[in-house]
Amino acid sequence: MHIRFLTGRLDRLSGSGNYDGRLIEALAARGHRVSVVARTVAVPAAGMEWHALPVPDYAATPLWRLNLPLGLWQGGRAIRRLAGDAPDVAVASEHLFLRGHAARFPGVPWVYFPHSFTYPDEIARFSN
Repeated sequence: MHIRFLTGRLDRLSGSGNYDGRLIEALAARGHRVSVVARTVAVPAAGMEWHALPVPDYAATPLWRLNLPLGLWQGGRAIRRLAGDAPDVAVASEHLFLRGHAARFPGVPWVYFPHSFTYPDEIARFSN
């Protein structure tokens, strides 16, 4: 089965990045083909093919009010340029890629995981 992950980052710093990386490794170990679309891949997981699609963050710029609309537009645009075949299922923790992926690959079922299961824990990881 081809499983595509749409994630913001794969690293050991963020809860979602850590969780996604471990889930990807477990699925690849079970013989699934795993492709990853990420804004940042700091620690590639074993057994995955990945596509880095950087989407700038405008939160700390004068364009901060346009951060979400620009991110959605740029994320969708990056997905439209993505090479490759349609996956059997998409698992997403990055909302900026959802709309573009659904438009490019209609009919592909997807599951959405929020960025963090426990918000205070996620903030604490970035504060240390």
